[in-house]
Amino acid sequence: MAFGDKLKQLRASKNMKQKELADLLFLKQSSVSDYENNKSIPSGDIIHKLTDIFGVSSDYLLDIDSPNKSKLDKTIEETFEELKHENTLLFLKDGDIDEETARLVKIAMKNAMRTVDDMKKNEE
Repeated sequence: MAFGDKLKQLRASKNMKQKELADLLFLKQSSVSDYENNKSIPSGDIIHKLTDIFGVSSDYLLDIDSPNKSKLDKTIEETFEELKHENTLLFLKDGDIDEETARLVKIAMKNAMRTVDDMKKNEE
């Protein structure tokens, strides 16, 4: 997913308007719009502020792969970051997921994905 799409999704998950985010970043609304429309990429300082505002890593925002992560691990992390910003999840406490719940959800996701892969192989 492109940076702008992630930023827009994160902003929407907080029910925040572009102007509100721009004010937090000390920018013009047009700058946030340019970021969300993938017309420009923010500076490192702005990226850092965004990670603090939305509670995500810069690697997630910029879609940077760690050389030691498998495709499965990357998919799980991306999915988990998206889940963290769903307001309807039952295991959210004060807008955050506790570490033990996060660990268990990741294990469950990994097992489910492996099961689906096994089922696909058996069908072939």
